[in-house]
Amino acid sequence: MYESIWGYLSGHWQLLMAGERAGVLFGISLYALLMLSFSSWMQMRARRWPSVAGELLELGTRRSITDDNYHSHTIKALYRYVVDGVSYEGSKVSHGWLLQHRKV
Repeated sequence: MYESIWGYLSGHWQLLMAGERAGVLFGISLYALLMLSFSSWMQMRARRWPSVAGELLELGTRRSITDDNYHSHTIKALYRYVVDGVSYEGSKVSHGWLLQHRKV
């Protein structure tokens, strides 16, 4: 069984190196599998990070226009949390934070 899997992988790798369509699709699939695996591994690690409840002070959007007249919107937030009696404020927002705090 392992010989047939190795044969399949090496055959498609050769097709990729030759620029054949099946090889390119194999390369794209391999890249997607690697990125999804890495992302899943990082998300599982992030779930074990310590957390603390905080207070959301401000939430809004910031609009900016670049030199080539491109409009973009970014999230701006201000929050406060306390760890071991020390108060901290922050403004960084991650996509995980947005998913947890979106309005439904």
